[in-house]
Amino acid sequence: MKLLILYAVDTEASQLLQRFSLEEKQIQGCFCWHGRVDNTDVYIARTGIGTTRAAVITTRLSLALKPDVIFYMGTAGGLTPGINIGDMFIGEKIVDADLVHLTDVLKGTPFASGLIEPQQDIPIQFIYQLDAALLTQLLTLDFPRISLGTIATSSTFPAPKDALDVMKNLNSNVIEMEGSGVCYAAYLEGIPLVIIRVVSNNLDIEGNDLGTSDKALDICATRLADFMMLVLANMQVLQGRPALIA
Repeated sequence: MKLLILYAVDTEASQLLQRFSLEEKQIQGCFCWHGRVDNTDVYIARTGIGTTRAAVITTRLSLALKPDVIFYMGTAGGLTPGINIGDMFIGEKIVDADLVHLTDVLKGTPFASGLIEPQQDIPIQFIYQLDAALLTQLLTLDFPRISLGTIATSSTFPAPKDALDVMKNLNSNVIEMEGSGVCYAAYLEGIPLVIIRVVSNNLDIEGNDLGTSDKALDICATRLADFMMLVLANMQVLQGRPALIA
């Protein structure tokens, strides 16, 4: 089996990269690491921040490697009360917070054709629904403080304040900067995708960032590494079989 693990910034993968033997590679002009865990080939690469970079790197590596599953992992800002630093969310829905309003804005205008996917003649997606069966299988790993949730994506940091109400109405739990771009790339290539986010900071009700400490980043890196190593020890969950907890 071949697994592609992507992330945006170095701190997010700092712990994972120390957990097993890896070699540096250049694939399609993309720098990445390659290792092997039992019968699984693991490729790890940094996309950089934002949906554009994430989509391009995901596409290039997907075409070159043809992975069985893509995991995009990283940190996120908490949007709802009661979320704590280190809480982990597996994205059940990914909302493009920058574009989701276009469905209503463009309808009935000369630009309405922009709401149709150019290659498939179907309505364009701004809310991605990921594979529920696969995500539910991952929950059988019984990792602490993890749940399915709705993840909002925006190129505005820490959040697009004019879209806060939309994100709340869509029950978004956290916000990050890459997910929707990765979703689109994986969707076009037909590759199963899992997006994992750990809360590194929280936002107030007006969308202001309440700050991220070095300790919070260390907690997030450790939890991301712990979860991914647990997945690698239980690869049968990606094939719909029960977990064998390591």
